[in-house]
Amino acid sequence: MIKAVVINKSLILVLLLLPGLLFAEREVCSFTRALNLALSNNLDLKQAEKDLAVSKAQLAEAAADWFVPDLSLSQSYTRLDQETVDRGSGSLYPDNLTGGFSANRVLFAGLRFLNSYRLKKINFDLARSRYADVKRGIFQTISLAYYTTLLNEENERIAGASTANLKSRLEFTAANYDRGILSEYDFIRAKVLYQNSLPGYLKSKNDHTISQLSFCDLIGLHSGTNLELTGDLTDTTNIVLPRRIRSRDDSIFTNNFQLESLDSAILSLQVSKAVILADRLPSVSAGFNYKYDYKKENPLAAERSALWGWTLGLQLTLPLDEWIPVVSRNNNQLKEADLQIAKNRLARVQLFAQLLTQASQLELRLDEAEQNIRSQKEAVSLAAAGREIARQQYRDGTLSQLELSEAENSYDQAKTVYYQALFSRYQSILGLERLFGTMEGVSP
Repeated sequence: MIKAVVINKSLILVLLLLPGLLFAEREVCSFTRALNLALSNNLDLKQAEKDLAVSKAQLAEAAADWFVPDLSLSQSYTRLDQETVDRGSGSLYPDNLTGGFSANRVLFAGLRFLNSYRLKKINFDLARSRYADVKRGIFQTISLAYYTTLLNEENERIAGASTANLKSRLEFTAANYDRGILSEYDFIRAKVLYQNSLPGYLKSKNDHTISQLSFCDLIGLHSGTNLELTGDLTDTTNIVLPRRIRSRDDSIFTNNFQLESLDSAILSLQVSKAVILADRLPSVSAGFNYKYDYKKENPLAAERSALWGWTLGLQLTLPLDEWIPVVSRNNNQLKEADLQIAKNRLARVQLFAQLLTQASQLELRLDEAEQNIRSQKEAVSLAAAGREIARQQYRDGTLSQLELSEAENSYDQAKTVYYQALFSRYQSILGLERLFGTMEGVSP
């Protein structure tokens, strides 16, 4: 009796949840929405944004060091014991008050402030480039994930339709085998074809599910397999690679972040070398003080009062140790900077050659994909026509079930290859745009 109650309660719970599971509302997501969600949820982009804000603050700090003098106000109060005051014979007081204002400024320091500002500006520009590069990386990742999901969805649909067709053929063959119209060989052959299609269908179904889950994780949604993406792979046929990339314009790598990083490193070393050279130059500084002492103006004065005074001074400093040849720290720092600059220039030449090779490989894949699209588009059309002819001949009894299945499979295979070619073309365009540091015209 207790078991029956438990079973009944479980059955009721399943019946209550089943409609929600079967008729759960599918969440529709466009490419634009997916991209906006990814940009708002991506932690790498948020960190790059903070890095940009930090470098901007450091740039403002360097500007302040360059233009703003050191300004200060001072006020002091001291209390002396009576014994010390008595020993002063009237020149000391138990309470002493002084204050003043001072302004100090380095007038010339071998352009050190200017070069410090230039270093911060280089860092700021690099942080801004990194922020843009992270955004481009997100765009590429979301684009590939979006169209990978659509590709897997189409593959699942094609595989599902093919399996369903083979199952129908199997049922038809089995019925005719039972009636003695078809041979056992025909029945076995139909069953083998159906059984062979199941692993491929299961794989395409799992690939679609996995890509859906991965895509939801990328954009921060929790829809799982209830996610429905708008559009299809044919949307990518409207995307054209910018002409300047095809023509190999000299500026194609202008926004490549790897090259920008190396160029920034070389420029930073050159500016740092200027800072090192500045240590050999004289420095000039100025100071102004305006202060008061609360005391008697002279020994004959009856009362104390605030006595104001000011001083203005200039100071010239000339370093000598930095001019010692060979052994001075300054001289060896300059040698190190020159070696680092030469090393980074070699690395840049190497990187540029690698980027050109990558670009050539991607262009070859793009050309291959475009040729495959043209050929497979015609193949799909021919396979569709062949399938219709095969179906008619099968209905007329002039074509075997195996030959019909081959026609059906040829059509499905042509469509699969066609959609794969569309995806490969878009993938190559994304790779080239990413390589050249731009995302012009790749949004579907």
